[in-house]
Amino acid sequence: AKSYCDIKVAICGGGISGSIAANVLSRDRRFEITIFEAGRGGGGRSSTRRSGDFMFDHGAQYISTPKSVDFHNILMEWKEKSVIAEWKGNFGIMKSSVISQAPSSERYVGVPYMNSICKYLVGVDSSIVTQFGRRIRVQPIIQSKSINQDEVISGWNVICNSNNEDLGTYDFLISSDRGFKVLSEDFNVIPQALHPLYLNYLQNTVNSVTSAPILATMIVMKRSIPRDLFGYDGITFQWTEGSDQENNNILGWIARDSSKPNRYEY
Repeated sequence: AKSYCDIKVAICGGGISGSIAANVLSRDRRFEITIFEAGRGGGGRSSTRRSGDFMFDHGAQYISTPKSVDFHNILMEWKEKSVIAEWKGNFGIMKSSVISQAPSSERYVGVPYMNSICKYLVGVDSSIVTQFGRRIRVQPIIQSKSINQDEVISGWNVICNSNNEDLGTYDFLISSDRGFKVLSEDFNVIPQALHPLYLNYLQNTVNSVTSAPILATMIVMKRSIPRDLFGYDGITFQWTEGSDQENNNILGWIARDSSKPNRYEY
């Protein structure tokens, strides 16, 4: 068995899932954790964009009403520690060119920005190392315990895509739904190193997920728009199939970012 803090773990991605994985593992002092994040900062799909003096939540806009007791308890813990706050705005739904009041629902946001959640998760333990601007690929280290035994993966070599820099060898690799994209091209010649049943399940699951590209537009007004003029802090657009508007369903969501708690009024 490896000794104290001698099990090296590489985590691909500094979004919510990667940050939670690092946070949980850091509670066990056997693990030495490094997060590799391609972006300039953490957050992933809950990241925050800076432009001059302005900040935008251009990814996930809020966390909706938790659907499980466990997740509710986590949110309440984050709320107590001022990592998140409830966004008590006025929300509408536009359908068939008519705006109506949205049903009452809980909406939580990171404070002061959405990426504050990931910053909190990886910042609670100084042993978690995060390397930003690192888009990586990995190569499995194959080992045979004996002549008659199947090959197994004994570790992972992590390599920086941009300059082929060797970023180290790790005992375990944790990745997200984009995991197969970090595997080096020669991985497909040694599928026997993983249990074929698990490998096929993972491949089929990942291949069945289709990501829909979106365009996030961040706009700064010269002066604040009074709420009584606009009426809503966020509007969800719902397009009826077969309607005249269906082919023009460009907008899915629009929000007043500064209406979120602990944001600056621009």
